[in-house]
Amino acid sequence: MYINSDLSGAARKKWLVRSALTKMGCLGETYKYSDSLFYTNANTAVEPNSLDWKAIQLMFGKKITIGMTKAQVKSTLGI
Repeated sequence: MYINSDLSGAARKKWLVRSALTKMGCLGETYKYSDSLFYTNANTAVEPNSLDWKAIQLMFGKKITIGMTKAQVKSTLGI
């Protein structure tokens, strides 16, 4: 991972956290959630918001497993 030495403080923290999550497989950006660490435009987020954490939990938690049907996933998530 490349770290820009010109960044400091909150900007540095934001990009370190976002880069680490990206390397772990959390890809993509959002136009909809302006307080997300993955918001496309500039914002002041320096750590994941509650929705970001839910997405991270889905990716790395054990509730959803390989081989589940769409109906099973929906039931597990309560949707």
